[in-house]
Amino acid sequence: MSKAVVSRAWAWLGIADVSAEDGVAVVEMTPSEDMANSMGFVHGGMISALADSAMGRSLRTIKPDVVRSMSPGGRLVATASGTFAITREKGITEGSDAD
Repeated sequence: MSKAVVSRAWAWLGIADVSAEDGVAVVEMTPSEDMANSMGFVHGGMISALADSAMGRSLRTIKPDVVRSMSPGGRLVATASGTFAITREKGITEGSDAD
């Protein structure tokens, strides 16, 4: 299998192609401080972009003609939903005034 061509988006995000075989792809990204959210963690959008890149790359290993480009200003092409868990921060105990 030939090596994937790195897109401008991958280059901008620092995503690298590690390996790909039938239906499986591994990509990696080294996060920078610019990728942090306001709390200092890697922004979920960056993680989503990495996951999307791996999924698209794996699909191309079995159906290379399925993935197509979209032009800016085009029609609606995706919807999303999320599930979040709210947990207590370290050091906050039950009954404290932190709530």
